[in-house]
Amino acid sequence: MNDLAQLYQRLSEMDYKDMYELEADFFCDFSENRLPWITTFLTISTWFGTSIRSGVWTFYEDWISGHEDYLWKWEYRILIMNKDSIMNR
Repeated sequence: MNDLAQLYQRLSEMDYKDMYELEADFFCDFSENRLPWITTFLTISTWFGTSIRSGVWTFYEDWISGHEDYLWKWEYRILIMNKDSIMNR
């Protein structure tokens, strides 16, 4: 797994629509952290993982597919806006 500095460097060089390329790396790094924005990131990431990848949650699948662009942008912005706090945890 990449360290956070490398992940943030890659994140800063990409469009939010490509966030899926780094989502799993951030998810793994954040899985034991209790900061509120990390909990938010993990929640959205879990929705993506459960709904889109498995197709089990029909409601969430329908809702997420209709809001996917917004959710990727939101995840991306959470990471960017809270970079200092996350890096200094």
